[in-house]
Formats: sequence, structure tokens, C-alpha cells
Amino acid sequence: MEPRAREHLEEATVLAEEYLEACSRCYLCVAGCTSYQALRSPRHTPPRRLQAAARVLLENRAGQEDLEALYTCSMCGACTALCPYGIETWRVVHAARMKLSLQGRQPASLQAIAENMVRSGHSFTPDPSGPRKVMAEAAAKAGVNPDEPAELLYVPSPFETTLYPHVLTASLEALRRAGYEVTVSLQVLDYGGNAAFDAARPDVGLEAAARAYERMEELGARRLVLSGCGADHKLAALAGHDDRVVSLYSLLEAGGVRSAGCENCILFPSCGFARFEREEYPTVKRLGGAREPRDRPPYTLCCGGGGGVNYLREEPFRSLRSRIYAWRVKRLAGGHLSEKRLTIVTPCIKCYTVLRHGVLAAGLRGRVRVEHLSLTVQRRAR
Repeated sequence: MEPRAREHLEEATVLAEEYLEACSRCYLCVAGCTSYQALRSPRHTPPRRLQAAARVLLENRAGQEDLEALYTCSMCGACTALCPYGIETWRVVHAARMKLSLQGRQPASLQAIAENMVRSGHSFTPDPSGPRKVMAEAAAKAGVNPDEPAELLYVPSPFETTLYPHVLTASLEALRRAGYEVTVSLQVLDYGGNAAFDAARPDVGLEAAARAYERMEELGARRLVLSGCGADHKLAALAGHDDRVVSLYSLLEAGGVRSAGCENCILFPSCGFARFEREEYPTVKRLGGAREPRDRPPYTLCCGGGGGVNYLREEPFRSLRSRIYAWRVKRLAGGHLSEKRLTIVTPCIKCYTVLRHGVLAAGLRGRVRVEHLSLTVQRRAR
């Protein structure tokens, strides 16, 4: 196992015992827990998840209710922000899931993410040929030639080379419009955040990130550019290479990209920008040109898709996530719905996916639409 991944597991195991003793069951944390607020079940509270994680880490056992508690956690960190003792429930949950994954006891749909990364370098498929073709076509539309030397290497999320290549094109066009020389690489399809955090295999994620840095140097790029995926930004912090990574949105603002106001729009910054990338929040807000949502950091700013919930095909998770997504959209839309359609703008492509699902689950199609920030910037620049 990669040394940093082993240290994470060992440290979290020690913390699990300390956190069990520290937790007073005051339940102040539940106000920030997306899945608990949506499902209202005791098994989905952070204290219950802490107990489940401790059983895995300290006793090497887990019942079905423990698994449900662990795999409905988005690991967003909102509960820690609200805890008077600063208990990092997300950290011990992630470590417990890592241990289950290494033992082959993780849900197969999440295990596949790590296996795909090892085989193909892409979270969503064991065959890299499809994403490579999509990447090449999306880059060509933006006037970018893959694997050519440039000052910046953009590493898309796996969503951009499967479901939403138009977002990849928009991001590259925006960077070029801001005056940057940018390229993509057919050898770097995925930075690895999904594997590191959603699939709870930081060892696999760190190896993927190392390949990205190596390719960056080969192309003579000075920085590696990440999209708004919170998992990728957390992996950059874990890898200890924050100085070599830059957010797409920081570059756009530095390059003079500006956004006009947006009528009947609200900004959903995602957990990555609300807590782990707080310094980026003002930039995202300015580019979005939209009002803040009702719930603000550090409370329930999680789409419900973090932690791999959106990838789980097994029951009961598949049914539970639709309830979580519907609650998320209804909460965001409450008080903002009018005769004009509400637009939710988000910088995170995972949130983009989940909130679109939530609009359908909440029965709000036609009244609420979701727009990715790269598309917002592209649309207003025309």
C-alpha cells in the first residue's frame, strides 16, 4: 500500500477510538448532514456513522446497517464544521471504507471505480479508447491539440470525457479566451479523485495523480489545471502538490473573464468550494453572477453525490439517493421558485449531474434547470 494511504488508515484507526469517547451525542452535527436531513433516519446521523466506522476499524466487523450508514455518507465534512469537539467523522468513515475495499467487502459498483483506474486510467470504464476519442473531439472543437507542449495541462473529470464533453469544450474555450496556452493529454484521462475518495482507494488515486504530474512535466507545462470536482482538489491536497495545481476558475478570473448577473439564478458552490476550497468561493461567486442559496457554508452545501453515493447501483442505496437528490433540489429551490424558471449554477460537474437527477426526482422539470459554471461563462461571453 502507498505509504501516505497506509498512514491515513493507521491515523484514522487511532482517531476512531478517541472520537467515540469524545462524542457526547449532542446531535448538533445533524443540521449539516445532507443524507440525514433527506432521510430522517437515526442510522444516517454522523454519530451512527462514527460507530459503524469504529466497528470496522477497531473490531473488523460490520453489519448491514453499518454498511448503510457508511455508504450513505457523502464525506463532505459539514458535521465536523458543526461539532463542538471537531470530530472528523468523514475521515474515519473514509478509512473504514478503505479497509472494506482492501478486503473486497466494498459494494461492487464502487470497487469497479478503483479497478477501472488501475486498468485504463479512467474511473468509469476499463477501456480507455472511448474517453480518449471523446477527449480528442471535444478538444478539437475548442481548437486544442492533445499532447502538444503548452503552459497548462488541463485534466478533466471523467464526466467530461463521457457524459458531458460539451463542458470540456467550454472549459478549454474559456481558458483560451482568457489568453492561456492549454493542452490535454490522451495519456491522462482522470486525475484520480473518484478512486481516492469515492472508491476509498487513496493509493490508486495517488498513483493516478503522480502520472498526471509526470505528463505535465513531459509537456513542459508549469501548472496542472483541475475542474471544480471537490474530490480532485482534495486529492491534490493529499498528494502535497497544491503548488503545482490550479483551479480552472482562478485562472479565468486572473485572465479577466467576467460574468454578468443572472436572472432568477442561485449559486450552488458544492462542498469542495464551500469547505475544502474556501479561498475559491468568492471567485466562483463572481463568475457565477448568481445569488447565494438559502443554506450557506459550512452547513448543507453538499449535493448528496459525494462519497460515491451517485455511483452506487446496489439497493438500498440506489433508492435512497433519489430521495436525497430530490430533497437537495427542493431545499435549494424553496423561496426562489416564481413564474420564471429557476437556474442553479454550480462549478462542480458531479453536483451538475446529481442536481439534474434531483430536478427529475423532485418533479421540477421545466421549473428548475441546472447549469455548469463553465457553460455559464461560455454563454455570457458570446
